[in-house]
Amino acid sequence: MVVTTARRQVLAFRLRRQHLTRRLGAARMGEATASRGVRNSPAGSAPVALLARGSR
Repeated sequence: MVVTTARRQVLAFRLRRQHLTRRLGAARMGEATASRGVRNSPAGSAPVALLARGSR
């Protein structure tokens, strides 16, 4: 079986699944990190990843 998808559909799916389409409040930050985790590679990048997904 062959599945055909457009590049924009794939990118939209990935952004949505990684919680990057809208900012989550601090109360929902656990939801974002539980589904994908947060990498700290390179060192010090974990705070940037969290800020990209939520609000301060």
